[in-house]
Amino acid sequence: MTFKTIISATTIGLSAICALEANAINVESKEAGSLATLVANPDRETVLTVSGPINAADFQFINDRMPALTLIDLSNAKIEAYDGKVLATGAGVSDASVVPAYAFFGSNASTILLPADVTAIGRGAFGNSAITFLSIPATVERIESSAFVACKRMTGITIPASVTSIGDYAFKDCTALKQVTIAGAIPAIEASTFAGCSALEKIVIPESVTSIGDNAFSQCKSLQTINFPAVLERIGEKAFYESGLTDANLSASKSISAIGSYAFALNPALTTVALPDCAIEFGSGVFFDDATLSSIKLPAALTAIPSLMFKGNAALDNSDLLPAGITNIGDYALMGMTSAQEIKFPAALQSIGDGAMEDWTSLSTIYADELAQAPALGNDVWAGVDQSNVIMFVTDDAKSQFESADQWKEFIIKVSSTGIDEVTADEAAGLADVDFRFVGNHLVISSTGSPIVAVDIYDLSGRHRLGHRGEASPEVDIALNRLPQSAVVVVNAILANGAVASLKIAL
Repeated sequence: MTFKTIISATTIGLSAICALEANAINVESKEAGSLATLVANPDRETVLTVSGPINAADFQFINDRMPALTLIDLSNAKIEAYDGKVLATGAGVSDASVVPAYAFFGSNASTILLPADVTAIGRGAFGNSAITFLSIPATVERIESSAFVACKRMTGITIPASVTSIGDYAFKDCTALKQVTIAGAIPAIEASTFAGCSALEKIVIPESVTSIGDNAFSQCKSLQTINFPAVLERIGEKAFYESGLTDANLSASKSISAIGSYAFALNPALTTVALPDCAIEFGSGVFFDDATLSSIKLPAALTAIPSLMFKGNAALDNSDLLPAGITNIGDYALMGMTSAQEIKFPAALQSIGDGAMEDWTSLSTIYADELAQAPALGNDVWAGVDQSNVIMFVTDDAKSQFESADQWKEFIIKVSSTGIDEVTADEAAGLADVDFRFVGNHLVISSTGSPIVAVDIYDLSGRHRLGHRGEASPEVDIALNRLPQSAVVVVNAILANGAVASLKIAL
């Protein structure tokens, strides 16, 4: 074994009393800023242990002149303030007890032990470094912007309860990071804090968080679930863009007032979204191209569907998707909802934007019977829809207007019947030959006499809610899953001989 001893030539510089293995050095500081005067062969050392006072100039020396280091132990060092020559990092001033900005940026060291009294980790301090492990002292109060950006070997991090703020981009592109523990109360997850952390599987957002910033968890492809605090007020643009979320339960976040553009866009596994029933301002494309999203209920206070909001939601089939107060459907807002069979337009609707319902290839029925007049339309609203096979129910007063309006007139336009009158007039006719029975959530209607040519289902207010048309058949199977739960409806089975068999049922 080879040993070496290094002794300071002055009484005020760094002195070292050590007997160390080759390529490892242990130094004891007497004055901050003098580390460069002591280490004779800095480019050869692989292990560095420092005790005593150091400052930003010493950090620069370690990072610039000691590239072979794999372990840096500063646990017994004390960081003093620096105010002097502008360093390579661009800083001429650095506070005491703060890991200086860019102190270990690009370092090859895999393990770094920090002084026990550190109060902050500076901007970019460990960025693009090779650290795999870092214990953050319980004295640290803030982690500044980009502090750990692109630390591609770090797999986990625990942030102590003492930390009250984490800067933007702090852990961006830490592609091996799987688990994050945030022990304390912080007010926000800032912009891009965990963006690009593609391996991130587990993180619990503190209940103190009121804001999730732009791109905060974008491209976190392994993140399947996450909690949303009750005090949450805002989710920024692209906050969960291209994430792995399977559900987003915001029902407890009753203070939320804004969800930014594309916040949950391009989430390939997202199936369920639960929103609180409060006034929320949505940006455009919030659920853009979420192809598996099948369950969502929008807040009753919503007055507009922004552009591209549900574009490409191929699994979404919800005839009651639009709240009663919706006045406008934005450009391409519902484009590509290829599973949707029905849509109900609320009475408040005034306009529908360009391509808003393009490629609704399964559309069979439109309920427009709450509209007093035909809403204004943008270009190619129903491009790709076979309108000649779609029934649209309207009021008698509005029928002529729909029949003369471009794009509207292409549908099969029918006046919504009350249904109640039909029951009163015909409920005795043909009943003996017709049987109604339930099979799961399906109503099966069988006729042993004249075959069934049509079935209409009305609610008690007389609105037509569901229908069936086809070739005459002795049996018809109607799925009731699109009807409101606990509703009472009237079912009319129309027979080929003109008789109508009726049944009132409670769902």
